[in-house]
Amino acid sequence: MNLKQKQFVAEYVGDHNATKAAVRAGYAESRGKQTGYRLMQKPEIVQAIERLDAERRERLGVSADWVVEQWVTVYEKSLVGLPRTDRDGKQVRVEVDGESVMVYDWSPAGANKALEQLAKHLGMQVERKEVSITGGVVYKLSLDELTPYSGDLSDVAG
Repeated sequence: MNLKQKQFVAEYVGDHNATKAAVRAGYAESRGKQTGYRLMQKPEIVQAIERLDAERRERLGVSADWVVEQWVTVYEKSLVGLPRTDRDGKQVRVEVDGESVMVYDWSPAGANKALEQLAKHLGMQVERKEVSITGGVVYKLSLDELTPYSGDLSDVAG
C-alpha cells in the first residue's frame, strides 16, 4: 500500500464511510465515491481494515454477543423506563391519590430501534432497495438478490 492508501485505511476505520475516508485521505472530493469504492476492492486494504477493526474490538472487549446483549438491555430499559430526574439529579415524584409516586420515562422509539437492529443482525429483516430498470418497471430486491445481476452496486448501496 502506498502512503495515501494507508491514510485511507486509517480514516476509514473511524466511521466506515469510504467516500468521506477517501476525501479525508487526500483524494479528489469530486471522485470520492468512486475512489472509495475502488479502494475497497483492493484485498490488501480490506485486510488492513479488518485487522484494525479486530484490534479495536479486542481492545474494547466488544464482540457480536456483547452488542446483542446491549440491544436487549436497551429494549428492556426502554420499555420499563428510567426514573425521571430534575436538574439536581433528584428523582421526580408526583402526588397520586395522596401518595408520592416516582415518575418514569420510557422510550417506545428506543425499544423499536433496538428490536429493529437485533432483527437485522439475526437476519430476520431484509433491507430492500428500489431500483428502476429501463422500461419503467420497478423491482424491489435486496442487495443480495441484486448481486448476481450487477458487477458494481456502489450507486445502489451508497
